[in-house]
Amino acid sequence: MMTISNDHVQPFDDANEAILVCVNYGKNGEKLIRRGHRIALSFGAPLTILTVDPPRDDEYSEEKAQYITSWKQLARSLNA
Repeated sequence: MMTISNDHVQPFDDANEAILVCVNYGKNGEKLIRRGHRIALSFGAPLTILTVDPPRDDEYSEEKAQYITSWKQLARSLNA
């Protein structure tokens, strides 16, 4: 994995650095994923996106399903 910063390329040094973005359902998820992507690029680190459903929220919701689908598409486009 490589990162580009200030007109030069730096290899990821396998120092086990990674960026974890935790998102909740709502309009801020995409913003957080994009911000995490920028941070991951600046460190040359992989990006992982996590969401957790508390037990009381584990029922199927069309809105939740739409968020998850959207986040997965965004993650694929960002190579996360």
